[in-house]
Amino acid sequence: LEREAKWVLDGRIAIEHQLGHEAYVENVFDKGHMVRMMDASWGELAIQGSHDSFVYTNAAPQHQHLNQRSWLNLENSVLNEAVNSRKKMTVFTGPVLRPDDPLYDNNGKMELPTRMPQPFWKVIVWNEPKTGLQSRSYLMSQTTDNSSPIKDSRVPLETVSQLTGIDFGPLSAQKANNPSS
Repeated sequence: LEREAKWVLDGRIAIEHQLGHEAYVENVFDKGHMVRMMDASWGELAIQGSHDSFVYTNAAPQHQHLNQRSWLNLENSVLNEAVNSRKKMTVFTGPVLRPDDPLYDNNGKMELPTRMPQPFWKVIVWNEPKTGLQSRSYLMSQTTDNSSPIKDSRVPLETVSQLTGIDFGPLSAQKANNPSS
């Protein structure tokens, strides 16, 4: 689908718990899709998936260098691998939220300041017929050089789990595709 949707507040979440347009105007931060439009726009509900990806609750302030370079390269790499190998992949992604993240109010444009997440994570999961569930994990930060090769951002799944508090269940036990093994 063509990118034609407009960013909107998410009607399922109270407005006071969302960042809106005011967080992204006149600065170096992009509305970094957590689930990008291309990944949600397929099948019978492609149009709905496209529109659902343009709610502010699916975005986090990402520095333009991260969003338009390393993060985009990682997203394209995952999509190309899935298409070229004809694999069905599931992608989990989000910011690492920390109590000491810097406060951000877009130079007073926001009524209430929020915490600006620094690292973002992505976990890709697929099934290999001979070996079962496999995964690769990545961590990229707004505070580092965003021209490094994607392979340099690979981390063990345990790292993502520890930073986020997310239990990845049976994936946590497998180590075959973690760079530390």
